[in-house]
Amino acid sequence: MALGGKVKKREQAFIRDKAERLARSKQKASKPQAAKLAEKAERILDFSTAASKPRLILKTSPGVAASFAVEGFEVRQGGKSRASSSAKLSINDMGVGDSKKKFVTGVMELSVPVETKKMNALEIKVKAEGIKSFNVAIYVKQGKGMIGWSKTGLKVGEEFSNVTIPFADFDMWNYDIGKKGYTFPDKWAPPERIETLSFYLRPKNLADGKRGTLWIGAVALR
Repeated sequence: MALGGKVKKREQAFIRDKAERLARSKQKASKPQAAKLAEKAERILDFSTAASKPRLILKTSPGVAASFAVEGFEVRQGGKSRASSSAKLSINDMGVGDSKKKFVTGVMELSVPVETKKMNALEIKVKAEGIKSFNVAIYVKQGKGMIGWSKTGLKVGEEFSNVTIPFADFDMWNYDIGKKGYTFPDKWAPPERIETLSFYLRPKNLADGKRGTLWIGAVALR
């Protein structure tokens, strides 16, 4: 066989092996069926007291105009009104450019990490305006990176309601801060501890692809 043919075969084999390695790295670990949920939710954060409020951090892609802060409002029930508050993630303008690279993330760092104990789901009190769906992730620090669980495409309405996501529905991943890359473990495991939550939005989550608001009233375990 000519030298050129051998080189070409080696190049093809290298490309094939690289593609197979990449495919394996993207494979998601098999997950068990959703476990039974607790009858009573155990709230892990809200905005009613200073002790229960998480630290809010806003992260966006370049050129995006957005905000993330606590907003107070009044709730009327049974002829009476009471003060309440929630975290408000607002996107005023997603900006121009490649929509696949655009994002807005509202990060909530818990003041005290929470052990999930025997709970099997995350329950979020949420509403939106101009937003069709949202994405959520929970994670903890691990070595030089973090281990996390995420769920995308969660439907949301214009009135506050509870969205319950079994842990078994979350995809598990590892993130290496130094290498700035994600890997997916061979074996899936539910979260045992929660340090941080993030609510992230992309243009496809927005009704017009440009603007919208998401309110998070509380987060609980079930």
